[in-house]
Amino acid sequence: MSPVQQTDSEASTFSDDDLDEKALFQLSWLDVLARLFVDVKQVKEPEVSPYPIANINYSSAFDLAMGYYRALRPTMTSLYSSKPFSPSIQTSLSAIGGPASCAKWMLLLSFTMRQCIAHYTIWKDRRDFVLCPAMFQWATQEQIHSIDFNQPLNHQNSQDELAELAEMTKSEKILQLKYEDLVRQWLPQHEDLVAPKHKDSKGVEYCFSLWRAVRWELQTIGCFSRLYHKNFQVWHHRKELLNHVLKTMNTNDARFSSVMATAVNFDDYLLDEHGMSFADIDERVACEAVLFHKDAKNYHIWLHRSWFISAFPFLINLPEGWDKWRIFLGMFPEIKSHDVITNTTAADFSVDPLWKEINCRRLLLPSCPLADEITFTSLMIQEDHFNNSAWCHRFLIIRKYLVEALLRQHHAQQRHADLVILKDVISAVCQLEVDFGLQWAIVEPTNECAFVYARSMAELHQTAILRLLLFERADEDAVDSSTCADSFLLSDLMPPLASVCVQEGLSEDSFHEDDTECEPPRTLEGTDSPLNGKPRKFHYQISNFAYRVRKLSWNEYLNTFALVFFQNGVLRTYGVPRVRELQHAFEQASLEHAPSPPSYGAAVDKEEVGSVRAAMYTNSSQFMLDNMWQVLAAQYHSAFNFLEQTWLLYGDSAFKVSVEQTRRPEDYVVRGVTPDMRTPSLAKGKESTVVSTTADAEALNNNNSNPKEKKPLPAVSLFLTVEADALYLAKRLLLEDPIRSKYWKNEVWTVLYRQY
Repeated sequence: MSPVQQTDSEASTFSDDDLDEKALFQLSWLDVLARLFVDVKQVKEPEVSPYPIANINYSSAFDLAMGYYRALRPTMTSLYSSKPFSPSIQTSLSAIGGPASCAKWMLLLSFTMRQCIAHYTIWKDRRDFVLCPAMFQWATQEQIHSIDFNQPLNHQNSQDELAELAEMTKSEKILQLKYEDLVRQWLPQHEDLVAPKHKDSKGVEYCFSLWRAVRWELQTIGCFSRLYHKNFQVWHHRKELLNHVLKTMNTNDARFSSVMATAVNFDDYLLDEHGMSFADIDERVACEAVLFHKDAKNYHIWLHRSWFISAFPFLINLPEGWDKWRIFLGMFPEIKSHDVITNTTAADFSVDPLWKEINCRRLLLPSCPLADEITFTSLMIQEDHFNNSAWCHRFLIIRKYLVEALLRQHHAQQRHADLVILKDVISAVCQLEVDFGLQWAIVEPTNECAFVYARSMAELHQTAILRLLLFERADEDAVDSSTCADSFLLSDLMPPLASVCVQEGLSEDSFHEDDTECEPPRTLEGTDSPLNGKPRKFHYQISNFAYRVRKLSWNEYLNTFALVFFQNGVLRTYGVPRVRELQHAFEQASLEHAPSPPSYGAAVDKEEVGSVRAAMYTNSSQFMLDNMWQVLAAQYHSAFNFLEQTWLLYGDSAFKVSVEQTRRPEDYVVRGVTPDMRTPSLAKGKESTVVSTTADAEALNNNNSNPKEKKPLPAVSLFLTVEADALYLAKRLLLEDPIRSKYWKNEVWTVLYRQY
């Protein structure tokens, strides 16, 4: 499970904040800093111009810390080396105070970080220093006590020394105590940096461990991460530390893959080799400490967490084998197979009255590390379903680490026997995730995140199933099979935009449709890209992919949009009435005399605004309440996705001519979008088209038929129905969303004149 749970009390959070503030407060003890570097002459900031536009009045603390930093940086950074500690380096250190100067430099970096938290160079210097064993091994508490202060940190001194200590002035005693606290907090002990190395029967040897050094640094700067979590440098520093130490692992070692296979194996490796555990460097803990209690939408933290789970692949492992997936599918009879999902309709959807309180946390995957990460996003979304960062993170891990991972695994193994279960799994997961988004959309129709997520999952399902369908059709055809090559999966073949098709040279001429026996278009590897003049890196152009898609029957192609049609059907059946219900309730409540609505997050007085409006203001701002048209925008974007793909990817010249002849753009201009143009509805159109005869489907791909007869009438009929519906929605949104009127005008123009 996730390393941090929401059961932590606020009191413990406040306690942690107090400890963090206390640690950072130590870095404001300028009197200690001055005593540490009493023999160093400060260097002032060089003036860029004798007549600056504006003088910057730095604080005295900033000037003091940065003055020492400028004075020592050239010398210290010149000594950074990844090589073992050599006599030449030791001689250089002796000239500036011996190895103890490393400890002093480490303290100075801490002081300067506190004065200028966003200073990239300081963070970079500290990172390079920590990752340099030849230097950092001397920056310990044991090295610092012999300089500047007469009294060591260890109070087990002789009677004479204790008597001498008693004669110190009160201010010197306070200074000494400050110094000791500072050293304990901001310098490691020797044992923090070394790990035992067993030499068979020769005993144990302690060696510097870079993993332990990184562990100490991550824990020490945790106060910066928690109190200054909006600062990019903090998270970049943590990422680069772990990135570097991961690169030190020998990837050529035979046991490397087994070490990174599971969390248990990696934990055992760290324990055996470095005397530590994975929990010591688990960045999910640092992320959740902020996300749960301070800033749930922090972009830097979500980005850092995404990187971390990808850097340690055992955190996103899927269930091994298909047995767990089969058991999982058995838990949901309504979506047990891809064929069932293909025929699903809005009638199969039901609004869950307990969704927001309980059922939104249901497990949507078999038990595995990736399921734990998805559960974490469920908790974050339940806490605040307007948290777009949590929605994006959820989509990322499902798309990249589940759907795309399964596709790559299947292609690598070339196991056609698993194709059926693979389609069932991908369809079931996408169906559950579409349902997840739609349930939240019904709960809060002003939440654009839920609509976008449901649409994205439906489009992801369409993209994946289309790839699998092509792979299934390829069979022994090497040309077709390579269309599904690793580099030609989801990353390179998302639904093509018009600009992409132009760049890739997608045109009718590339298909030679009049010559049905010609070779399919091949990649022109080594040709120059029209944009950057560099050779193309794609193995196959979009035109090649489109050639394969157009070999599919209309029903096969249409069934890949099953969840897109399902989503739009649910929005029409449940989403639109839900919006009307809320609008009516709000309008009725607005008839009461009430003052101006409060801002989002402000306290609401029920007696002043009424109980209905108060309940709505609890979760939404007035701006959100004025934007209930999100349900219309969601329907439009799904319809546009179908139109764009069909026109650019599937529709050939005969199809486009048939569309133009059946309904010209001028018909919309003269008559407008009439109800008969939008009938049957999106769902009914799909159903009526799916039951088209087998002869129609065969005629679609009959190589001996006339090109103008390749596309059956149902395909054109459905396209025009969806087109009219999209145009109607875009024109409505032009009125209901005045803030983005220019955007919707462009969409109306695009659909009207089919400028996909």
